[in-house]
Amino acid sequence: MKTHTAVALGLTFALLQAVPASAQQPRADLARTEPRILYGTAVLAGQGAWAASLRAPTLADPKTLAHVCGGSFVDPRYDATKRRVVSWSASQPRPQWLLTAAHCVVENGMKMKEADLRVVGGTLDLTSAQNGDEQEVEQIFVHPDFNADTMHNDVALLRLRPPTKDLDDTRRISIRLPTNADSHWIGKPYLALRVQGWGRTESGFQSARLLEVLIPQVDRQACRAAFEAAGEKLSEGTICAGFTSGDFDSCQGDSGGPLIYRSQSPSPSPGMGAEPTLIGVVSWGIGCGSANLYGVYTSTMAYRRWAETQVVAYYNKK
Repeated sequence: MKTHTAVALGLTFALLQAVPASAQQPRADLARTEPRILYGTAVLAGQGAWAASLRAPTLADPKTLAHVCGGSFVDPRYDATKRRVVSWSASQPRPQWLLTAAHCVVENGMKMKEADLRVVGGTLDLTSAQNGDEQEVEQIFVHPDFNADTMHNDVALLRLRPPTKDLDDTRRISIRLPTNADSHWIGKPYLALRVQGWGRTESGFQSARLLEVLIPQVDRQACRAAFEAAGEKLSEGTICAGFTSGDFDSCQGDSGGPLIYRSQSPSPSPGMGAEPTLIGVVSWGIGCGSANLYGVYTSTMAYRRWAETQVVAYYNKK
């Protein structure tokens, strides 16, 4: 789910439909009630092992958990001696951290209860979730300045209980976060990115299969101008991706899901590693397939330090 609905070049995400900031209903609420998604292509084995399904109680039956958002497995390597995170590994097959959107775990202005949530990973097909692994949520960290009306600071980090299964790393593994050394290429316009997730498709039904869409990153000034023309303000700490035509918009995808860079070349460009990198978290947008409007994502580069602060606080209490 996501505060955004637009057509994607091959993805099926449950996105929120965004509305003008003047509307009374918070975008985060609309994200849960008005998902829209179009045109997805299936993610191949080993190319989405970091993607997870966040599940919460349904309104119809609070005892039943259903997919509500996406998320990405991450692995902060904590150095107890230095009391800091020294890296974010892309090689953890038993991850215990999940990066997602704040609006996925905040309801009516309140953080959800950890006991009500589950995270399912290790499977591309939600109809065979039992072949994957379900983890309980130990603790939720929501950005303290998250605003459900504007979607500013739309990021959350979840500490998970240990996995119950050993799965091959083609099925479940953490994804790396960008470092300062990546800053020279991450902000480039037209960088080819992929957004992944589960959600309703153009057929009107939710996709059981993890899907993705290939979209270009958009120049920030161009994106800001487009949203200002629509009466919206683009906050700091976000990036945009999608097409001017709107027919192939990056906004198609589950809120909280991964926006990644993954080189298709056997010889990646210098400085752009071969490992997939988590560039953003699906956050919000306006309309569905609207021209000159793009998908908005929370930048992992912008919030990496915040995430590291939460990890350090967690381990310092142990």
